[in-house]
Amino acid sequence: MAKLSGALPKGERNGIASLEAEFVKDPTRTHVFIVVADTAKVIQNIDTGDHEPTLRILRIENVLPKDASTAERLVRRSLERRTGTKGLNIDLDDEIAQIFADASIDIRTGEQHITFVKREDDTEDDRENEA
Repeated sequence: MAKLSGALPKGERNGIASLEAEFVKDPTRTHVFIVVADTAKVIQNIDTGDHEPTLRILRIENVLPKDASTAERLVRRSLERRTGTKGLNIDLDDEIAQIFADASIDIRTGEQHITFVKREDDTEDDRENEA
């Protein structure tokens, strides 16, 4: 299974850095980002022959409020392609709709605020894999 490198890009390629105060102010808020990544390294398990890639984030940017509907369409299209299904199952469809429907815009900053609704069947591993 692919893993993420713990390092974020430096300088202007790190769109998270400018949001640090927001992360502290509202740590339960969910954010939507666009990420560009490549493979930093691949580890091979000699016994099984399995390969485990570690991805490196090259650029990360916050999705702007005016682009939320476009981002939602991209997420849905990517999920449909990955899963091979034209329509998403109702739970997954509801989850995606909830993420984008609960978006609100901070009129002071223009930033989008999204509330993530925790489902009772969520596990810590589920939330880590979604990140």
